[in-house]
Amino acid sequence: VERILKLDAAFVRAGLITLKSQGDTLQSAGVANWNAMPWPASGSAAIVLKDGTDAATRGRVRQLLESLASDPDHGIAGILDRQEVAKLGGAPTAEFWVDLRPGFAIGSSLQGPIMSAVSTRGTHGHSPAHPELGAFFLIAGDGVGKGVAIGGIDMRSVAPTVARALQVPFPTADLPPLNVFTDGAAAPAK
Repeated sequence: VERILKLDAAFVRAGLITLKSQGDTLQSAGVANWNAMPWPASGSAAIVLKDGTDAATRGRVRQLLESLASDPDHGIAGILDRQEVAKLGGAPTAEFWVDLRPGFAIGSSLQGPIMSAVSTRGTHGHSPAHPELGAFFLIAGDGVGKGVAIGGIDMRSVAPTVARALQVPFPTADLPPLNVFTDGAAAPAK
């Protein structure tokens, strides 16, 4: 990441978030009231409405996001609506999802310009629409098959796979463990 989009600052400046006092971040300033708020995940952000039935606020947020996206320097790759977010398995409370291009991340500062250059750093939380940002998963140990190629995986499979390897029950997992175990069973540990 080399550039930071200050989405919180954009929402404050658009009057969608009201602060209690001056501060560098929402946390330090405190939120007195809000109609819509970003929930950042570094490389992307869910946008949540306080009242999901408020069409006027939804329109204001869409207009703000489209305005930000119209400037390529802001690094917005796309704005997903509620249906697109659901298809990707994203937050069900998100009205919109702001997907940033590689090299960009969401920053929390309320000060200065909406976009800032930063020293090069790593981050996470980009949309799965960016295969060039994919990570890898490696697991080895007793009961794990050697040389098993699993191809691309859903990151929600990682925790249940690790839990299975550690023989820790994980009944609330969204997905089953990966089929990498020598006993052939992908069922959660009992």
